Amino acid sequence: MKWKTKEEREAKAFFKSHNATLLHGSEWPKAIGVALFIAIVSGIILAFLNRYVSLLSGMLMIVIGGIIGEMTSNAVNKKGKQVAIIAACMSVFSYFVFFVASYVIASASINMAILLFALRSMFTNLMNLICVAAGAYFAYRQAY
Repeated sequence: MKWKTKEEREAKAFFKSHNATLLHGSEWPKAIGVALFIAIVSGIILAFLNRYVSLLSGMLMIVIGGIIGEMTSNAVNKKGKQVAIIAACMSVFSYFVFFVASYVIASASINMAILLFALRSMFTNLMNLICVAAGAYFAYRQAY
């Protein structure tokens, strides 16, 4: 009987040491909340910057992706595949927030048509789409 408990302890220690990068319980909402907050704030800031310097929006998406990845992994004190996927998804969501905020600033109103137009507009410019993919990649790499 003693050997079984020793093996169980060793197995638990091995599992904990090799799965320290997995998110558990209350870490999921914290990681998603932090990444969502950063994505919304960065998308709005990017929309205001885009009004004055429109050429930088694609390049700034790459930087924002890295920032989202780094801050998300720092918020939960873990780096791993789960955190990286959250960061990459929120990097793309930041691009959507950027479009919505740009149209809201231009029209001074928000409705469902603006949301649908922003969703459709995300995929019209190939260069910005490449920059968003690069931003999602950097968010993934920073958090993994």
